[in-house]
Amino acid sequence: ETNETVVLDIASVVHAVKVDKLPSEKLIVNVTDSTPTPTVTLSVGSTTIDEDAGTTTTKVTTTLSGLSDLSVDVTIAVSGTAQQDVDYRISPLLIMITPGKISATATLSAIGDLLDEPNETMIIEVVGATNAVEETPQEQTVVLVDDDLPPTVSLSVGAATIAEDTGMISTTVTATLDAKSSLEITVDLVTTGTASASDYTLPLRIVIPAGATMNEVSVAAVGDLLNESNETVIIDIKTATNATVGIPKQQTVTIMDDDSSPAVTLLVGAGAIDEFVPGNSTSVTARLSSVAGRNVVVTLATSGTAALTDYTVSTTITIPEGAQLAAVTLVATPDSLNEANETVIIDVVAVENGVENGTQTQTVEITN
Repeated sequence: ETNETVVLDIASVVHAVKVDKLPSEKLIVNVTDSTPTPTVTLSVGSTTIDEDAGTTTTKVTTTLSGLSDLSVDVTIAVSGTAQQDVDYRISPLLIMITPGKISATATLSAIGDLLDEPNETMIIEVVGATNAVEETPQEQTVVLVDDDLPPTVSLSVGAATIAEDTGMISTTVTATLDAKSSLEITVDLVTTGTASASDYTLPLRIVIPAGATMNEVSVAAVGDLLNESNETVIIDIKTATNATVGIPKQQTVTIMDDDSSPAVTLLVGAGAIDEFVPGNSTSVTARLSSVAGRNVVVTLATSGTAALTDYTVSTTITIPEGAQLAAVTLVATPDSLNEANETVIIDVVAVENGVENGTQTQTVEITN
């Protein structure tokens, strides 16, 4: 308490006379307080509080080491990862301990939200005291426990088909959250399908910044000159960090081929073969105007004066993907007959995955 004074005065006299001419009839005695100034300590009711449900408040208490006849004012401040008036409220920041009381409190309350976020801290400390002292730094930490579930991420594409060389050759691949998050979301992708890695480009990671609900990358076709089948790019969510994989998690984009079909020309190695000479054969070749992007099947038919017993030849030529030509062999069948020279007329009658270059016919003569 404060220093105090005692004033002594003559109230009455018995068997004597009070002399009024003395310099002073009063005696003042000063009483000096020798009790030490109380120290202040800080405590909290709970070191954790919940964001939305459960225990969402706690008391912050300032306590004196002993009673005081003076009003004690304790100023507190809060730091940490949580933001005041966004994540929590605290009141009052000036805690008044009234005379004769040993303690007083403030209330710390969580402010709920729907964001998935890390647990956050509130560091409360004494920054000033009137009529009390802080012998050692007084500090308490309260953890604000987040109770929101991670958002769910799904996958979509801008278009289900893209062109290979001209027109719309790319489309977006979008990862979308069902709720905002205070955390950065990383979505890793994986691809399958009939298209090879050389047929398209696609970044395999989508990063959604904290506070956003979506982000996108682009899948783009890589053009070539091969006539080939339409190809598929099947895109899946492989993993997601700070999010749960939802549905749909898979999308398919088809790359539409726009290259012309190769034209087939028919060739023979020799126009005549001898029936009795060893190696009595010649090649029958189907050549394409450009490299095949898929297997090209050429169907042949034969006619002419030679009978089917006079020769053997396959009526199908398959040019494999990546090649430009293929051949079969026409072989004369020897016999003991004395006969005129005969002809084998070879025609292209059908082309799968290609076209006939005009009318393709070749004639081979079997000499007797």
